Amino acid sequence: MSEGYLSRRHEVDYVSGVERQVRESSSGITRHLHTGIEWLYEARDVMSVHPDEPNSAKMTAERCFAFERGEWKGRTDTTITVRAERDNWKLEGRVKATDNEGVVVDRTWSESIPRDLV
Repeated sequence: MSEGYLSRRHEVDYVSGVERQVRESSSGITRHLHTGIEWLYEARDVMSVHPDEPNSAKMTAERCFAFERGEWKGRTDTTITVRAERDNWKLEGRVKATDNEGVVVDRTWSESIPRDLV
């Protein structure tokens, strides 16, 4: 078993002027009392923007869920990134699931959504 954590920080790149807000957390490894399944949840969010350039805005969210009982293990990792462009929102994502046998699924995608004055 392990303890979880939560951290938040604000970073400024004094050369480029880009500001970042970073949030990271973990549940720690926890064991379910009745089933014996151990699980872990981790999250990381990074938001960045240059104060004078709204179209530089970017947000990336990463998540991990891991499960284990005896010899069996399973895990999912997901990432989604949203970027502001002049005329579109750009979305990029990935989901990867693994178990004892290896990769079950690994998919990526990319999409542009018109901003329509948003």
